[in-house]
Amino acid sequence: MTSTLGFSANSLKRFAAYLSLTLSAIICTTTSYSQLTVNESAPDTTMQNLIQGNGVTITSFSVTKGKDSQVSSFSNNPVAGNPLTVTQGILLSTGDGRDAVGPNNNGGKTKEHHVTYYDPDLMALASQAIHDVVIVEFDVIPKTDTLQLTFQWGSDEYPEFTCSPYNDVFAFLVSGPGISGPFTNGAANFALLPDGTPVSIGTVNSGTPGASYSPSGCASLSNSAYYINNPTGNSYIQADGITSQLKVKGVVVPCETYHVKCVLADTYDEKYDSWVWLQGFEALGQMVTITPNITGQQLVEGCNTVEYKASRVGDLSVPVTVNLTYSGTATSGVDYLNAPDSIAFASGQSEVYFYISPVLDEINEGVETVIITATWDICSQTMSADYHFTISDPTVSITCPANVTVNAAPGTCEAVATFSPPVASEACGLCPAPESISGFTHIGTYNGHTYFRSNVPMTWTEARNAAIDKGAHLLTINSAGEQSWIASQLSEVIWLGLSDYLAEENYEWITGEPLSYTNWCGSNPENSEDNDFVFLNPGTGGCWDNTGNAFTTHYFVLEYSCNL
Repeated sequence: MTSTLGFSANSLKRFAAYLSLTLSAIICTTTSYSQLTVNESAPDTTMQNLIQGNGVTITSFSVTKGKDSQVSSFSNNPVAGNPLTVTQGILLSTGDGRDAVGPNNNGGKTKEHHVTYYDPDLMALASQAIHDVVIVEFDVIPKTDTLQLTFQWGSDEYPEFTCSPYNDVFAFLVSGPGISGPFTNGAANFALLPDGTPVSIGTVNSGTPGASYSPSGCASLSNSAYYINNPTGNSYIQADGITSQLKVKGVVVPCETYHVKCVLADTYDEKYDSWVWLQGFEALGQMVTITPNITGQQLVEGCNTVEYKASRVGDLSVPVTVNLTYSGTATSGVDYLNAPDSIAFASGQSEVYFYISPVLDEINEGVETVIITATWDICSQTMSADYHFTISDPTVSITCPANVTVNAAPGTCEAVATFSPPVASEACGLCPAPESISGFTHIGTYNGHTYFRSNVPMTWTEARNAAIDKGAHLLTINSAGEQSWIASQLSEVIWLGLSDYLAEENYEWITGEPLSYTNWCGSNPENSEDNDFVFLNPGTGGCWDNTGNAFTTHYFVLEYSCNL
């Protein structure tokens, strides 16, 4: 009896390409350092903790389908040139997790597990998504009304099999109260672009089909803004193509339990691996921020009481009481008065005001710190945030009279000189700026302002607090002249005191100054990706980019609104 094996022309071409790439990878001797590390042996508890962000509780994490090597923990340093910008979390792979580590020396990286599984949800996405299936499931309780997840998706199916039947697929399926979707238990797919398009090779790509395929094989060729080509030899990751960092949201009911099912599969055959890097889940909203109500307001001994504004975002229909405690080098009741123990947001209220009065003790103490810790309960869980302020000694200015010359009368040895007494005055401000600051480098003065650059990088929040601790603020730029000058003094990427973390797409200077001047790079700000923090990049002519997230670290500049 004679048996015949049948292959389509595309299948033979794919096998030949796979064989060629595999052979070339075997003889390749190039090695390079990678910023990505992967641990295929991480326990479930570790991976559960890695994806549990602010405002959520995750439980019952388990791998319900797939080999152990297909689910890993990862950590990553998002340096320049690394297309992977998520920093840590879990990695799902149709092959082995460790194969995602760079360099990109194999255009068809493949690990076949030789397992087929007919998951109805995966098959609803693609009927042939039955190969090398991996499924991770867990429960999540959001503390607020918006559930957000952050991820990137990459594949070695890119770019040559774009618009082909080999459209590897994945989804984050969420089921629970208020969700009515087409998947099992009424789940909806949260892995969507802002316009509602599911993320896959056939929807997020370079905009050009693979050489052997036509545009009709893709659901969309118009989402190239979310696609990053990873060139051969790049040190950081193996995937030939990867999406930019995506932050996607869904509306949920606070304090209810939701079930999450993360699914990934090779489609049509087992070759050419795909990966999903999941940084984690977090609940947005119902966050509290405390700032001085007036731009430039500072606590200075003997000067005016400072009014503070507590703001919240989220479900404003819920009344919230915020407890306040105080720490730092200054002592409540001694160095400052009237600090409240709590503030209350009524239903529908987004802002509450309170006051702190600095005490003039006539002791030369230098700058003292005030740390306000705000805590509030959501779903029986305590949320907290720290806010840093300072108390400074008043600046004393002494004005002396002009020199007086009096001639004595002839034959006498004395004369009476009349002059005005010296005049001393206190200024309720933080001038002059210090001559030096430990951990910072003085970079110059411009238009009456003084600037210091940090010697170490920090996250945006850490940089903001460090600036306040030094009696300064993060850099603000209000003119083309200031922009040109500051960019000429820098060689490192630095944070700006600009963000939209309080209200999406509403960018505000940290000082409350109006946003009268901007210098965005290209298509920035990338509001569709929900990146909250803005930095200046001297390598791109000093333009502004907002692809900074809460885990990204950069250098930063302290700004004093006065000279040395």
